[in-house]
Amino acid sequence: TMLAFLPVTVEGLALVSRSRTVKLKAEVLRLKAGPQDLLVEIRVPATPAGHHGAYGMLRDRNSIDFPLFGLAVRMDLAANGSVSTIALVAVALQARPWRLRHVDALLGTQPGTPEFDAALEEVAVQAHKQCIPLENVPGDAEYRRLMVPVVTRRTLRAAADRSGPAHPV
Repeated sequence: TMLAFLPVTVEGLALVSRSRTVKLKAEVLRLKAGPQDLLVEIRVPATPAGHHGAYGMLRDRNSIDFPLFGLAVRMDLAANGSVSTIALVAVALQARPWRLRHVDALLGTQPGTPEFDAALEEVAVQAHKQCIPLENVPGDAEYRRLMVPVVTRRTLRAAADRSGPAHPV
């Protein structure tokens, strides 16, 4: 999940006849490798000074770690304390992690301000619109969808104040 929103570079995807470097973005899980490809290294950049992150999880009980819904948040703050980078990736809704779109309302806001809180609510609404659980994943799909904005709010707040993880719900 974390690789889905890090500026990751895969180094040395080696082929029998040549090697290549692949710059990955949100679609890291769609890397096309042929039968002669061998992944030999993944370089993850150093965490920036203003990095905040959290993982929130909805689950049936605390004795298992399988989420009914999970949300990873990456939030970087600029020197003035405002959000400079924001990315959210949802898991346990579909066959693969899903990077949420339309979350840039938080950019430029400062955690702990009314502007941040309003933007957080807007992002929670966007998450609810985008996160539609498949029926073949364990747990009631309607309940899981209703909990998306709750988990989104809690996880964003946990990332902002570095109190994550943000589960159980």
